[in-house]
Amino acid sequence: MDNSSIDSTSFHSASLYDFSRSSLNAIISKHQVDASFKLKEKVELIQSQLNELLHLAGDIIFDYPIPHNESKSNVIFLYRGLVFVVIFKFNENEYHQKDIDVTQQLAFALKTHHSLCQDRFIVPVLIATGAESQGCDIQVSTERVINTIVDNGHNLAALLEHFSNQFKADKIDADAWISENN
Repeated sequence: MDNSSIDSTSFHSASLYDFSRSSLNAIISKHQVDASFKLKEKVELIQSQLNELLHLAGDIIFDYPIPHNESKSNVIFLYRGLVFVVIFKFNENEYHQKDIDVTQQLAFALKTHHSLCQDRFIVPVLIATGAESQGCDIQVSTERVINTIVDNGHNLAALLEHFSNQFKADKIDADAWISENN
């Protein structure tokens, strides 16, 4: 993926394949502003989950600014035609409703203000790393936004696979998707 026209200090993107095989130090060096423990933990969790995926045909984007919203997603996965908006809460033992609501709002903001999301399913995921795994009913809005899925991160690969198998779509061109917001 060519990110030469994008301000790489605001976010980082890579193919899932490249990200899964990159060293922790190489990834963290691209996040000059945030080389925190949370970033290391996030990268390690994501890389371990990517190793469980059947397909690495997709992209990952860190700290993507959501159009017409002051917030950023922690991570966006463009995976097998779906957009996953992921928010991490480290060492959090519960799934707080305010965090679920914020994650859902970010997904709807992408749906509303990002033209390449308008015909895509968007799956918001809240990961509270200290919480117990919790199942939930899956609901899809008329706008094709799934209700926020909660997890502790140990089932992230299974969630990506489940939804991509459930709602099949054409691969997303990550360069076009990223440049849409700039």
